[in-house]
Amino acid sequence: MSASIKLIQAAAGASGSLEIGDPFGGGFFAGIIDTTVGNIIAADDYQTGARYALIVSPKDYEGGRGSSPASGLITGDLKWDAQDRAGQSGSFTRWDGLSSTNSILAKSDTDYEVFEFIRDLRTEYPVPSDGGSDWYLPAMDELELLYRNLKPVTANNSTFSSTRTFPGTAQDSGYNPSSDPTASAYTSGDPSQTSVTAFQSGGAEVIGQLYYWSSTDANEGDRAWLQYFTLAGGEGRQIAIAKDATDTSVRPVRRILL
Repeated sequence: MSASIKLIQAAAGASGSLEIGDPFGGGFFAGIIDTTVGNIIAADDYQTGARYALIVSPKDYEGGRGSSPASGLITGDLKWDAQDRAGQSGSFTRWDGLSSTNSILAKSDTDYEVFEFIRDLRTEYPVPSDGGSDWYLPAMDELELLYRNLKPVTANNSTFSSTRTFPGTAQDSGYNPSSDPTASAYTSGDPSQTSVTAFQSGGAEVIGQLYYWSSTDANEGDRAWLQYFTLAGGEGRQIAIAKDATDTSVRPVRRILL
């Protein structure tokens, strides 16, 4: 058993083995983020790193295009920012979706629709009392970890590369300096479809909409980062698009520090 899994079990009081996709922390274990090892870029708003288990929410907590969220949550399309405003300080981060989400929620501005969905989720469906975080919108590296470890489809991955003001260099789809282990750019066949049946296409917990918002602002005009999940021919692609786009979905996460 890896040291990482032992740490997670110690934090959660779990017994036995813990694998990707296992029920954990009010959702499902999705992998590990570790930014304590000198891998935070200089342009990131958050320079104090953390090591934590990333937990993806249940399907019922998914919102936006194509989703059927649980009672009390906002239904229908969700824009990152209905006013399509330029870069938001506090959201220039590859990894810290929790701080990014909190910085936007502190504005108390309902035009940040995806974040208002998170606000309602926090109110309607509180997290377990396990010492972990509240629900939040994942940053781009956290969202990438969901795709890599819980890829829903068998299709080849996109090897697309995009350059935006943040993070400032070419983003090869799949490159992830924040995850443990650090991830290189996708190849057409790596990652492959998840072996976790519930997260495969058609499964009860599948992350199966076309694309999902991250909480990472591209600091370039009116753009925020998202990732394709099931759009045919674009699976895994990471790009930044206008914040008032309406065809994107939301899958919340939370974290437990290790």
